[in-house]
Amino acid sequence: MKKIIFLFVLCFFSSQLFSKTITIYFDHSIPQIKFAVDDLQHSLKEKQIEFSTQEISKFKSSNKQIQIILGIENSNAAKLLKQSGKTIPKNLKSEGFCIRGLEKNGSKILWVIGKDAAGAMYGGLELSEIIRVAGLDAVKEVEQNPYMAMRGTKFNIPLDVR
Repeated sequence: MKKIIFLFVLCFFSSQLFSKTITIYFDHSIPQIKFAVDDLQHSLKEKQIEFSTQEISKFKSSNKQIQIILGIENSNAAKLLKQSGKTIPKNLKSEGFCIRGLEKNGSKILWVIGKDAAGAMYGGLELSEIIRVAGLDAVKEVEQNPYMAMRGTKFNIPLDVR
């Protein structure tokens, strides 16, 4: 009986050590980022990865945890990225984004920073797709600008088409 209890305790604690818990930080007032976070949550659920979300203002670095930060250039998220020693590409265009990562002292932080809200959304959707297809460990640093200017987030088309 003691062996069974020991094995149960060992399995429980080892699963806690190796389980991935992710906290996603973002500005809840930006609908485009909220849309991307919803998709990201769906991908994490598919991979059976536990997660929670927090307002970006509540961010604090945490050991032994994975954190994802989404934001736009000139935001608190971008400031946190710069404080880590990572940079935002100077050549980001409207709707462009970068994904940056940092592993330090047993923690992992991933940033998705868009030139604007649409860029942060596209970056979040890209991160979600990488996780969905290949898993969290497949995430690499990325810089991406749209192939087409205004890829559908801003329209100015007359409704009277004849």
